[in-house]
Amino acid sequence: MDKKRKFIIGVSMAIGLVILGGGALGFHYHSVKAEEKKQAEAQQAQTKKLQQTIQTYQKEVNAWYTDDKKEGLQKATTEKEITAMESKLKKLEGKEMSVETAAKLNTLVMDVGYARSMLDAQTKVASLFDGTGALVENAQLEAAEKAVNQLKETKPAFVKVQQKRLTEAKNQVKTIEEATKAVNALYTNNKRETVQSNVTQANYTTAKTKVGSIKQAKAKKTLSDALAKVETVLQKQKEVAQQQAEQAASTNDNQATNGNTASNGGNKTASSHSQAGSDSSNGSSSQAGKSSSSSAKSGSKSSASAGKSKSSSKASGGNSKSNNGKSGYDNMKPGDRWTVEWEDKGVMESDAGRTWGYGTW
Repeated sequence: MDKKRKFIIGVSMAIGLVILGGGALGFHYHSVKAEEKKQAEAQQAQTKKLQQTIQTYQKEVNAWYTDDKKEGLQKATTEKEITAMESKLKKLEGKEMSVETAAKLNTLVMDVGYARSMLDAQTKVASLFDGTGALVENAQLEAAEKAVNQLKETKPAFVKVQQKRLTEAKNQVKTIEEATKAVNALYTNNKRETVQSNVTQANYTTAKTKVGSIKQAKAKKTLSDALAKVETVLQKQKEVAQQQAEQAASTNDNQATNGNTASNGGNKTASSHSQAGSDSSNGSSSQAGKSSSSSAKSGSKSSASAGKSKSSSKASGGNSKSNNGKSGYDNMKPGDRWTVEWEDKGVMESDAGRTWGYGTW
């Protein structure tokens, strides 16, 4: 009896232990599920909070850009803002998140990175010009161009705008270089110490026009000062040339005056000689005319009696020949006479009433 009771009790105790053990296991299982649920809820809350943080940050970053495609930066965007955002994003590193949340965070990080690159390129390009749009001295054109080209594939519209400004900067550099070359050509070397001896007004004008196209104040002043020296040399050349021209003109006038004086003197002498000769000739001609006229009249009278035919009259005492075969005219003395054979030719048409003819002796 006692043995049986003991067994039963033993069995009962075993059953109790089994029952109690089963209850303990059930409680532990229930406790683990509750903790996992709590952790899951906490994880969800954290994920939701992270997503909200990323969304807030994304709105701030979107405001930096001029459009939804993020092809341009607002003028108000500053490096300070970008640096502050980069610090915030750094705190999110290592956090557990869903794939969807990680994708959104990656987009945010990329937008911040592009903003920094665009601001850097835009700042470098802007630094090439002063407030008036003129190229600054020692402009870092190569660095600016490199920064812009890094965005050529990802931000083509932004790059296009910046390249226009780069082109303007390059054109100004070219203008300064061409003007400098033109001015240096007026000097014997690039130090601009001595002006070329054969410098011309045309070359000076060309260089001056190129210098006038420069926008940069310092380069323009430097080259303008160099042109002033050339202008001084050209002015002196003009003055020398003008003096030489005046001297040449004065010399020509004096020569012309002396030549005219000599010519007038010669003309006067020639005129005097001509007048004298003319007077002498006129006297001889007049005398000869008178003699001819007398002879003509004498002949006319002689021939009139002969009926306008050949007639001969012999002067008394006149001989045509003399002894020793010499002509009688060789031995003529004053008062001697000679024989003239006259042939009358009639009345002259141009001189009414006068007759003419010829005679031999």
